[in-house]
Amino acid sequence: MQESQLEAQSTLKMQENASRMIFQELEKVYSDLEKNKKRLELFKNSIIPQANQTLQSSLTAYQVDKLEFLTVIDNQMTLYEYELESYRILSDYHINIAELDALVGMGISRDAQ
Repeated sequence: MQESQLEAQSTLKMQENASRMIFQELEKVYSDLEKNKKRLELFKNSIIPQANQTLQSSLTAYQVDKLEFLTVIDNQMTLYEYELESYRILSDYHINIAELDALVGMGISRDAQ
């Protein structure tokens, strides 16, 4: 009798530990998801448009011989780097969604997009 009670208590403790670990992982993944969502919005609404505007201004200045071609190339490279970083963030965002799907055991990805 006492052995089965100890076994039941041990099983309950294991379940509590597993639940705690899953909840902590959910908090971490959800936090990462929100961070990546905010970063994506920043790149989409601010960083990339500003870099594009800088590139367009430098092209205009180059066309009237007020800027060196190397500066135009640098601005184009900067824009490409920002676009590439935004795709990396988007990839991380979708990885976070997949991790949440796995942790909760059901598809939430339709709601998160």
